[in-house]
Amino acid sequence: MVLELPGGSRRADRLTKSHGPPPRSFEVAIEERPAETVVKAFGEIDLASAPRLTEILHRVARYDAPVRLDLAGIEFIDSSGLHAMQTASRSAERLGRSLTFEPLSAAVTRTVALAGFEPARAL
Repeated sequence: MVLELPGGSRRADRLTKSHGPPPRSFEVAIEERPAETVVKAFGEIDLASAPRLTEILHRVARYDAPVRLDLAGIEFIDSSGLHAMQTASRSAERLGRSLTFEPLSAAVTRTVALAGFEPARAL
């Protein structure tokens, strides 16, 4: 049996045999403000959650207001998350929209630096 959890994640019911670690948590809140749309991300951005982030960022990049991705609540991000950010940034640029990434958590700053990106520019 599979249970649907908040945020669209899934896990096997405890009555079934578990293989590997439980799914990581990832949540997003979208705040539409007069001057900008803020996408606040919380938890972990990895191979499992990066497609959801990409979908959300593509959707809000079409809004008229500038978009800011607030990553202060991110505890972990891997290369899939960096790729999602980079893809969304390029998509917004093609649409002539503004997409910024700030603030960044310590985990995001560290991963961005390890990947060789300029922290101020992020991607």
